[in-house]
Amino acid sequence: MQVNRRDFFRTLFGATVVALVPEPVMRAIEEVTPPPVEHIGTEPILHPFPDKCLFIYDGNDHLLGYSYDFNLIFSREFVKLGHPWNDPEYFPGRSEWNVEVPKINGTGEMEYMVFTDALSRGGKLKAVFVYDKIKFVGDVYLTEASLSYSAEDQQHACSLAFVGSGALTKEI
Repeated sequence: MQVNRRDFFRTLFGATVVALVPEPVMRAIEEVTPPPVEHIGTEPILHPFPDKCLFIYDGNDHLLGYSYDFNLIFSREFVKLGHPWNDPEYFPGRSEWNVEVPKINGTGEMEYMVFTDALSRGGKLKAVFVYDKIKFVGDVYLTEASLSYSAEDQQHACSLAFVGSGALTKEI
């Protein structure tokens, strides 16, 4: 794919700045041959220490995103039984688990759109947590997707929140 460098610079710096660049300089820039780009596939490039990671898959087991920063939250409600004049007893009730992901790394250019589509569809996704040598697997529903953008460093971040559905199974 040949990149039109003049249009690229116009987009980056504005037409006024590009118009100030002398024509011989612009011609020399346009004649530079870019190095060949090696195809690396669609799998994520993993951190050198992938022993603590969250992977999110769609219903067809396609990887949607992964993160090294996540909060896995377990909670249980307790039912209070007893008479008001006696000491009440507490019995374990329903348990649930949630996941908060401050920053997700997508496998495509539009990872935020993948997650907003999943949020609007409301379908089940699969979460796989790798923590040291233990793997936890469970179904989740996406409950929140937030996109933040920093103009200073021109970076965006997508944060997500999930609610677990059913059991979170542990595999060793």
